[in-house]
This record gives sequence, structure tokens and C-alpha cells, in this order.
Amino acid sequence: MAKIALWISAATHNYADRIAKFSAAFSANMQCQLSIINDTNNTAFHPDEYDLVLAHESDIKHGVLEDKLTNAAKATVILFTGADQYPEFRGKSLYISYAALAELLDGFIENYVANGVFDFKLLMHPVNKWAHKADAGHSRLSDAMFKGIIHFLDGLQIGNILFADDDIPKTLLKLNYKNLVLANSIELAYSYLDQKPVLKLAVIDIKFNNSQKTGFDILAKLPNGAKSIMLTGFDGFGECLNAWQKGADFFISKYQFTMEHFRAIVRLIQMDDAPLLIGKSQAMQSLWERIAFYSGLKQDILITGENGTGKELVAKAIYSLSIKNQSVNPYVAVNCSALHENLFESILYGHKKGSFTGAITDQIGYMEIVKGGILFLDEVSELPEAQQAKLLRTLQEKEFNVLGKTKPEPFKGRLLYGTNRDLDKLVQEKRFRQDLYYRVLGMEIKVPPLREHKEDIEMLAAYFTFRFIKQNEITDPPDYSIGEIELNKLKSYQYPGNIRELEKIVIKACAEALLAKSKDLFFDLPEASEVADTVGKGVSNPGKLDMLRELLSGKMISSRGLSNTTKLNLIAHLKNKSFSMRQIADLMGLNEQSLRNLKTRHKTQS
Repeated sequence: MAKIALWISAATHNYADRIAKFSAAFSANMQCQLSIINDTNNTAFHPDEYDLVLAHESDIKHGVLEDKLTNAAKATVILFTGADQYPEFRGKSLYISYAALAELLDGFIENYVANGVFDFKLLMHPVNKWAHKADAGHSRLSDAMFKGIIHFLDGLQIGNILFADDDIPKTLLKLNYKNLVLANSIELAYSYLDQKPVLKLAVIDIKFNNSQKTGFDILAKLPNGAKSIMLTGFDGFGECLNAWQKGADFFISKYQFTMEHFRAIVRLIQMDDAPLLIGKSQAMQSLWERIAFYSGLKQDILITGENGTGKELVAKAIYSLSIKNQSVNPYVAVNCSALHENLFESILYGHKKGSFTGAITDQIGYMEIVKGGILFLDEVSELPEAQQAKLLRTLQEKEFNVLGKTKPEPFKGRLLYGTNRDLDKLVQEKRFRQDLYYRVLGMEIKVPPLREHKEDIEMLAAYFTFRFIKQNEITDPPDYSIGEIELNKLKSYQYPGNIRELEKIVIKACAEALLAKSKDLFFDLPEASEVADTVGKGVSNPGKLDMLRELLSGKMISSRGLSNTTKLNLIAHLKNKSFSMRQIADLMGLNEQSLRNLKTRHKTQS
């Protein structure tokens, strides 16, 4: 029986899908025994204990493992990747993209079962363009995506646009475009820019095959005033930080790419001070899709989410995408929890001189200031009941009364509401008017907490680092980097303060590194230390068991690192919460029989 090891970090892009693919391929053949190692700090791993080792390229860049694979004497090593950037790897190995490996894996295994050897030639199939080292894993979009991007850019009426990517389909390169120039090489992009065009926008891939130069070299040649988007499959901390530091206006990952996100970013970066919601995750792509769709409608919107998730950024994005004449129709945000009850009407609706004691001049209210723009009522759940009734009338009649005036004024703007509270629960508790609730509750955008899209943490950390450098005007900043241990700490933390808390954590780390004249960022996260202390020990505390469940569910840790006592306590804890043995087994990455064997061994030892 062939012993096979799969080395892939739980933080790797599409980890669950890739594990499922490999597991299904090998489990169909009883002559193969697959072991999954997702702890990239496991120094006890020895490749020569296996016949075949599959290793994810970005997960081996940690010294010990790379050396072990390089020096493997017995094991056949296949290094798969989602990128075209390779380390110096000199062992008995093959570089291949994940796309190619997934496509050809079944035939590769079937040949082994039939012949008893792992034949590399089967993974070098001539029809597969990814199977050669020069091209392996070059991240690219589908032809349909390229067509969508080009069609959208060609339809914009903003002036000259450059789109540079070496994977643009040849059929599209041959067509004529209005103000759009396509370049599938660095040289073609240079040739166009040497003509000194009046350029409005450039969309640039970072990596170009068969070239020592990158998209950053194109970025450096852009004329003043041209906006830029770096579009690439390389979206780690270093790549993102580099893109922003070199002057890119935005960075979009090709992973989870959607046209809705791309269209929104193209529109937003042309505006001054437009908000940019950073992220590549499915959660953020779904959020962008909803923002882009709702911004084209006229209805009011309820924006819900925990503190620090970015509800006001969502409101500003809707405003930027929906209001054409922003100089006339502004965006106004009001924090309802900070409004004094006696001043609510005066601030929101305005007042005339002499309308009440202390009204020595006329004051224009926010509802009049906003005109045809957007008024964002944040923390609307905190309004006192009397003010809720007055707001209800405004919503019903689409008009408001200026204090001291008898004739009502029409409200021509659009209302967005923000809350971090469960309005339905507040209605049941008689703390929020039911009739107002039904007025507010129409179209809703739920902003996800950071713990639900942790794959965006690296990109967010890079952006906050860049902003720290820019805001403090640091002319010669360190080449900031995040080691794997620190990155795992960031991804293990639960972020009760969400993205706002992450920003403060990153800023503090940047300042400390600057003070220490170091490039390495270190994060002081007590909860992450608690997690590290918990894993591997005999944990019985229900709170910590729930924390382990969340970490296992998010694939931040593997059950292999847990002690048997902790595993048994976790099983009992989950059964008390009505989890089935199948659900527990899936969560822990084990089969049901392994769980039963664990319980049996424990009884025997007792």
C-alpha cells in the first residue's frame, strides 16, 4: 500500500475544496493511504516515511520543510501551486499547478494501482498548458471573465483605458475598441505609454510570464492622473502592501473575482475620498454584489452588523455609487446614540430663530442639507421612543417640520439606517416601535463580522500597514513582513471589535517595529496565546471547548494537535449540544470509527 502525505496549510485558499478533491481521489483506491498534514509548523514530519508527498508551494517556504523535501531520498515529491512564483527547489520533484493536478490526478492514481509506479509523464500531458514549470499555476481568469472586463471597460466613457494582462485571449486582442488599449506583454504596454497618452485608467496584472519585469514596472510609467487597479492572483501581505506602496489605487485578487466587485471598484476609484471595502472572500464579494445592486435602486436600506464591521463604509459606498451630482447632493451621517433627546428635532429637521429658548439664529437641519443625497442614521435603534414617533411620521409622509415653521418641507433624499442591535428583539422587548420597525425593515444589507471572513485578514493588514506609512509620512519605511506564526495568531483571534480592532492591532505592531528598527510585525493578542495554551492540553472548560469548536470549524487548527483527553471532552461537550457523531467526526477531520476507538481505548486505560 502506497503511503501518501498531503502537506497543505488550513489557511490555504480553497483549503476545504482541495482536501475534498485529494481525499476523494485517493479514497477510491484501497492501495493508497492518505495522511493530511495541515500544521505547517510540524517539525516531526519526515517525507521519506512516505512514498509520495504532495506539498502546496506557498506552505513550504519555512526553511525546515523546504530542506526536508529538497533532501528527500525515497519520497517522490510533487509541488503544486496556485501561482507562478517558485522557490529554488532542487529535489526529486515536479512543479505543477493545482488546476492541472486536480484535472489529471485520477489517471495518475489509476496508473499507479495498475503498474505500481508514480509516472510523472502522466502529469505532463501535452494538452495541459499548466503542466510545465514555466507556466505552472499562472493564476488567470476565465475567458468569459476577460470578455466581461473588456466589454465593461470599452463601454466606459471616461477617456483612454489600458488593460495589461498576458492571459488576455488572442481572439479578443484582434478586435477594435473605442478608447480601450489591450496589452498582453510588458513591451506592448511600454509601447503604448511611450506615446504619452492622456490615460484615465489602467488595469494591470502583476506577473507576466517570460519577463523579468512585472506590472509594477508598467505602474511606474503611468502618467499623472491615471487611476490604477492591480489585478492578480498574488494576494498575500507582501504583494498587497507592495501594490499600494507603489501607487496603485486598488488591489483586486483574481480569487473569488466577480464582475460586480470589479465594476464597483472601477467606479469608486474615480471619486475623491470614496470608501474601499477590502477583501477577496466570498462574504465580501456577496457584500459588494448587494451594495452594487442596491445602489441602483431608490428605496431606503437597513445596514446591520456588529460594531467595527464597516457599516458606515457600506453607506458611503452606496452613496458614491448612486449619487451623480455629489457637489449638490451630499452625504450626511448622524449617530443617533449621540443625539441629545432635546436637540434631536433641531439637528435633524432644523429650526427658525426664536422657535425655542436659545434659538438665536436659524439652523438648517440635516434633512434639508442632504437635499437629494443620502442621510445615514447610524445606531437608529438607540432613538428614544418619542423621537421614534417623529421619525415615523417623516418616513410615512416623506416630509419634515422645521421648528418654528408651520408648513412642512419635502424630504427629497434617501435614508440609510445602521444598527448593531437585533431590531426584532427590541420590538419584542417594547424598546423599538413596531410600526417604525416595519418602515425601516425593507431592503437589508448584513455586514459580516471579521471572524466569518478571516481569509481577508492578510489583505486588510497590508492596507492598514500602508495607511500607517502614508498617514505618518514615513519616507523610508521598513520592508514590513508578517511571519507565519504571527499570521496564524492574527487568523486565530476572534476579533470582538472586528475590522476596527484589527486596524488598531496592526497600527500598534507597525509602530513597535518602527521603534525597534525592525521589519517584522509582532501582534500582542492575549486570546491567541490562550488558544495556543489550550491546544494539546486536557481542556474541560466549556468556554474553551466552544473556542476549540470554532477554530476547528474555521480550519484554524487540526484535531491532530489536541490531546486525547481534550478530544474526549470535546466529543462529550458537543453531544450535549445535540451534535451527531457524524457531525463531530466531520468537524474533527476524523471518521466515526476513529472516535469510537478513541472512547474504547480511554475506557480500557481507565
